[in-house]
Amino acid sequence: MREVSFDAGETIFREGDAADAVFLLRAGEVEVVRENQGAEVRIAVLRDGEIFGEISVLRGEPRSTTLRALAKTRAVAIPATAFLEAFPKDSPFTLKVLRTLCGRLIDTNEMMIDSQAPAGVKADDFRRIRLLPDSHAIAAQIGAEGVSIDAFPFEVGGHVRAGKSPSRSSHGLTLRHAGEHHIATRQFCLEFLAGRLHLRDLGSPLGTLVNDTRVARFEESDIVPLDLGETLVQAGGEDSPYRFRLLVEAS
Repeated sequence: MREVSFDAGETIFREGDAADAVFLLRAGEVEVVRENQGAEVRIAVLRDGEIFGEISVLRGEPRSTTLRALAKTRAVAIPATAFLEAFPKDSPFTLKVLRTLCGRLIDTNEMMIDSQAPAGVKADDFRRIRLLPDSHAIAAQIGAEGVSIDAFPFEVGGHVRAGKSPSRSSHGLTLRHAGEHHIATRQFCLEFLAGRLHLRDLGSPLGTLVNDTRVARFEESDIVPLDLGETLVQAGGEDSPYRFRLLVEAS
């Protein structure tokens, strides 16, 4: 076994590569994507403590997905031979069952990918994106005119220490705590996936409400496509004052 590290945006392995190792994620985030009709479809986002790459090793087949680091990532790489030797040789039935279950999981993923139509607005279809306040607490921090967004990914989060002033840059907005309500240091981001605009919750404790649908790592999905027009975004619980109107204006 050996520890490996990857920078944000770096590919760990690609669809079709030889399955030579299984990985245990120690720190960071990794996205699982699959190509479909010339576009990438995200299947999942993995975080600390999760294992990936095991399906292809168990089945003895090339990689069926592409894995890419979303942040600075550390993992332990376990050679395929060492991983397979961990299964008792006097119980071949165990491996056979696992390989069957892996095959069914791959079939399920393929059906899901085939049924997905591309969603989310494309970069050429909008003129401007603005993050506007939808509560007095946020208006006091970013003003009634809000923030124009023209660089991606764009992150929204809060200061670790209360009392600090809000700050903004071309790639993010950092807010101060609003009374007893806190926003995660990294709450959500706007990013392009397969050329289309999405909002992704960044593993925050309570998730992010997008038009009354919660996106979070503990929900069905932590990412949602964004369309032209107005989208209501609320960071945290239903009583959170971190409420925004995200306005995507047509070209």
